[in-house]
Amino acid sequence: MPRVKMVVSYDGTGFFGWQKQNSGRTVQGVMEEQISRMVKQEVRIIASGRTDSGVHAAGQVVHMDAALERVPQEKLAVAMNSFLPRDIRIRSAVFAPDNFHARFDARLRTYRYFLYGDGCENPFYRNYAWWCPRLPGLQQLNEYARVFVGTHDFTAFSAANEQISHRIRTVSSAVFFRQGPFTVFEISANGFLWRMVRSILGSILDYSAKGISPGRAAEFLAEGERIAAGPSAPPHGLYLQEVRYDEGME
Repeated sequence: MPRVKMVVSYDGTGFFGWQKQNSGRTVQGVMEEQISRMVKQEVRIIASGRTDSGVHAAGQVVHMDAALERVPQEKLAVAMNSFLPRDIRIRSAVFAPDNFHARFDARLRTYRYFLYGDGCENPFYRNYAWWCPRLPGLQQLNEYARVFVGTHDFTAFSAANEQISHRIRTVSSAVFFRQGPFTVFEISANGFLWRMVRSILGSILDYSAKGISPGRAAEFLAEGERIAAGPSAPPHGLYLQEVRYDEGME
């Protein structure tokens, strides 16, 4: 069976995250169920990384092995989308080398978090952006963001119950910018710990509100004590924006 690489977008509002569970609607569970029905055999779909309940994806990358060799490559996405609900869309689908792995071959992951602070809370944004009426200015936000760029142990900004051997990650960029009515936090790294982006963002806003300097935030990062992190940002403003691979795997 050929290996198929897909770029997937989904609205995370109606899902209990990416990862398949015994109960609750998940993106992986729905995709596996519907594509299995399409190809008339059980398929397993592997993602570049999991997203939590309520978190969205603009460019999640997944792969699967499925009996689709008779479907022209240019029709793969259309064919599968016809089986999927409207809150999941396959943006592109191509046949990939047999050794391609959506998770292990990923070299750079980019997340974006959308915030807004003007006026009152907008009901149309309530599932897609976080309303922060006392949002700091871009210059101050970016002073905090620069603290997290580089290779660090992110234990202070990880979930206490994550079962992994180490928490060292390399953040290549972290920046705040304006996009229409939104302030966007964009962060790229070779990998992320569970809830790391939400913890970093929530902590930046907490530090700003309490008058904790970026220099002290850098000390918190180095000290690695979780108690130093602020409350995590809610999930609904977070998007997995893009996953990059080495040339030839794109």
